Amino acid sequence: MKHTTLSLFAVSTLLISACSNWTQILYTSSDFDAIQEDSSFYFENDTVKVQYAFWADKGIMSFAITNIHDKPIYVDWKKSSYVNGGVKNNYYVEQTVSNTVGASGGYTYRAYGVPYATFGAFSGNTVAVQEERITFIPPRSRVVLSRRYLIQDRHLIHENYSAKSDRRGVSEFKTDIPAERAKVHFRNFITYSTTENFAKEQYVDHEFYVSKILTVKTKDFWIKDYSNARVVEYSTKYADPTGFYIQGVKKSQLFR
Repeated sequence: MKHTTLSLFAVSTLLISACSNWTQILYTSSDFDAIQEDSSFYFENDTVKVQYAFWADKGIMSFAITNIHDKPIYVDWKKSSYVNGGVKNNYYVEQTVSNTVGASGGYTYRAYGVPYATFGAFSGNTVAVQEERITFIPPRSRVVLSRRYLIQDRHLIHENYSAKSDRRGVSEFKTDIPAERAKVHFRNFITYSTTENFAKEQYVDHEFYVSKILTVKTKDFWIKDYSNARVVEYSTKYADPTGFYIQGVKKSQLFR
């Protein structure tokens, strides 16, 4: 089962969100020839394998690029972009950034076969790091990048929900969204080459859109686990690398 270990900050956020009653789970579809492995989207050709995981509050563009070629490959981040609703967002900015390195607590689940953290509170030392424009990937190895929220709004409004009821009343709303009506769509464009001078460039261009929204009561979204005496753990049956969720939705915000 997917599980979480939440920091104090994350627990506070969760409690505030619970007061808003509802959590929306947004599931994505893709127009490219995607394959699903371990519930995540992935694409593979004779050189690279690209695997995606979006699961986080507000969603995150997280992906792994694996070199399955017998020679090194190079990724040019300046010629690569995350595109949200037709707006280009850079992966590479030519500057020195300060990174905080230290211990962290946050929501975790397994993506690409390894534990993956989506948010948390860090403490440690701050160091200056020059961002890398060209990434070298040896044969049979991979690089993982997690950047950019998929949606900035705290809640998403869609009409034509169908409701499911139980003894407590309405327990969930859901709606399916055809591609031509999708309001949330985003792309991942990557430029790579098998030569360091990029004499011959190759491209990955993958587009996704939100195809289904499920809105559930927040108290039904999280399940508490007190088996660990030191921390409170939460699980959710809704965790899915092809989807993401939005907390803090009030019932009055579901419909116009």
